Amino acid sequence: MICRTACIFVFVFYFVSAFIDENIKTDISFVLYRGQTKITATPLTDRTNFVDNTTINEIYTVKVVLNGIEQTYSESANAWAQQYLTIPLQIPAGGTTPDGVSYTYSANGCSVGDLDGDGQYEIVLKWDPSNSRDNAQAGYTDSDGKAEIACKTADGTRDSTNVIIGNSDADYRNSRGYILTGPEYLTIFNGQTGKAMATVDFIPDRGNVSA
Repeated sequence: MICRTACIFVFVFYFVSAFIDENIKTDISFVLYRGQTKITATPLTDRTNFVDNTTINEIYTVKVVLNGIEQTYSESANAWAQQYLTIPLQIPAGGTTPDGVSYTYSANGCSVGDLDGDGQYEIVLKWDPSNSRDNAQAGYTDSDGKAEIACKTADGTRDSTNVIIGNSDADYRNSRGYILTGPEYLTIFNGQTGKAMATVDFIPDRGNVSA
C-alpha cells in the first residue's frame, strides 16, 4: 500500500495479489482505516484506491471483506511527506576497460515485481555505464573523409547497384513467418552511393533460437 500526501488530501492506493484463493473469485471488497478509524462508509468493490480528504499524517491499513466479515489488517503505510519516495541505491563500483577508459554506473530504467513471493514489490534496476553507446556509430573507415554505413545483412540484401548479397533465392521463413535459421552478415556500405563495399560473416552467430 502507498499513501501520497497533497495539500488537502491523502491519496491511498493498494495492490491486490494475483494469488488470491480461487474460491474467493471476484466476491471480495475492501475497507480502509486511518489509524483506528474506518474511513470507507461501505466496502470498496470497484477500485483499489481512495482519496482521504484530510491532511492528518496517519497510518493507513486495509482489511479484506469476505461474506460481510472483515478479515485481518494488511501491512500498514504512512502518508508520504513529499510527492515522491527517496530510495537509497547501492551503486556498483566502476572500473576500467581493457583500453584504459574509466567508467562509472548511473541508475537507468527500472521495473517492479514480487520476486520472492512475499507480497512486497522489489525494484529491478538497470545500471548504465558512463561509457555506454547505442548501436549507431559514425566514422571514416577508409579515411576518405566520407562516412560509411555498417549494418547486419542476410541472403537477398540488395545494394544501390542491384548487387545481391548471398543467395537471392533463399527463403528461411518457417511456417509461422519467423526467420530463425540462415546466415547473417556484416556489410559496409558506401555512405554516399549505397554500394556494398565489404561483407563478412556476422559474429556472434545466431545460435539455437525458437519461436
